[in-house]
Amino acid sequence: MQAIFPVAGLGSRMFPATKSVPKELLTILNKPIIHYVVEEAIDAGIEEIILVTSREKQPILEYFKKPKKNELNNSINFFHKKLKISTVFQEKPLGLGHAILCAKHLIKNDFFGIFLPDEVLLENNKVIDFKNMMKYLKKNCEGQILVEKVSKKEVSSYGIVQLESPKFKSNGNMRIKKILEKPSFTKSINNYRVVGRYILPKDIFSFLEKTKTSSNNEIELTDAINKMIGDRKLNINACLNNSEIYDCGSVKGFVGANIAFSLLNNELRKYVKALIND
Repeated sequence: MQAIFPVAGLGSRMFPATKSVPKELLTILNKPIIHYVVEEAIDAGIEEIILVTSREKQPILEYFKKPKKNELNNSINFFHKKLKISTVFQEKPLGLGHAILCAKHLIKNDFFGIFLPDEVLLENNKVIDFKNMMKYLKKNCEGQILVEKVSKKEVSSYGIVQLESPKFKSNGNMRIKKILEKPSFTKSINNYRVVGRYILPKDIFSFLEKTKTSSNNEIELTDAINKMIGDRKLNINACLNNSEIYDCGSVKGFVGANIAFSLLNNELRKYVKALIND
């Protein structure tokens, strides 16, 4: 499977650091955020990643430039695996939907993945969420969006999925009726928010091409998905997460990810616990 990585954003929530360093290259411990997400994709079975970036973010392309043979080392292990890396430039900042549309000509199969590198997933019980999504894709041949349960007070901060039933079935996969952008919580609203992992049918491109720009002059991926669901073109399912999720496009999530990964490191665990308990 191919996967699109939209990496053209300005990273304004992490200013001023992102004034000179792309947010995707900010580090969790000693590895950039995007490095973790690429490793996740490889572990899930992705064979090609498509970087949709801007010409101002050349450091990302430099990071993914394959080093000379004598420079290879285990710290950048995806260079040792059969991973194809393609690049597309998003010439205008017209939103996530437009970024996905920029890669249309490279998508070969009926379904493709999308990884938003802002969000870093720390797997629980060795369950890789995206691999789980691919399992459901093979089972029902329907699109998948990863979701996470959030508190009722957080609903208004996220894209929220409206499910066919109030609660997930035991298998953690359920059909989506609609996606609501930052709604106010009511009894009719589920509190499952969209996480930045998607498997979408190639049909989404025709809906993106017809989607009008929003009030902030962006083509919204959510609008195109809702239109596709409404037209009953193809069903999209919500897949419940098994991971700890850190939004590293925010200071809070970035700090949380650094602490969480530090606690997995034998050398750092004691040091970090001492700092927290001080």
